[in-house]
Amino acid sequence: MPGRFTVLLVDDSEEDRLLIQHSLSKCSSLNLIGELHSGRELLAYLAGKPPYRDASKYPTPDLLLLDAVMPVINVADVLLWLKKHPHPDLKVVVITGSFLPHVREQILVLGADACYEKPADPDKLDAILKEIESNLIKNPPKR
Repeated sequence: MPGRFTVLLVDDSEEDRLLIQHSLSKCSSLNLIGELHSGRELLAYLAGKPPYRDASKYPTPDLLLLDAVMPVINVADVLLWLKKHPHPDLKVVVITGSFLPHVREQILVLGADACYEKPADPDKLDAILKEIESNLIKNPPKR
């Protein structure tokens, strides 16, 4: 069923956002509702601060696809903020170009639901998004 899960994409790389958008378009149960360019924008969005005050225009998504490495506010900052400002229905999946085992483990310890290496191959990215979609269908957010 198309649009079953809403997705907010946060990545400072326009090229990566375009690649992820393309892969998301192949996932019938994932509906991209917005994209942000920084951790700072994301925290304003989730906190409902200007310009994101209107919850009907800027709803909390079911799934947050988050780049790990962004200027100023990175994935660790976002995950720590989410611990202090819980969004219990929000699934957080990190996609990172820096896939050292200890970095992945730290991301999961900080509260991400999953962490994937950001592949250069579009087919591998498609497979990752299909896996994320499948996991959401099996274990949906509590709404």
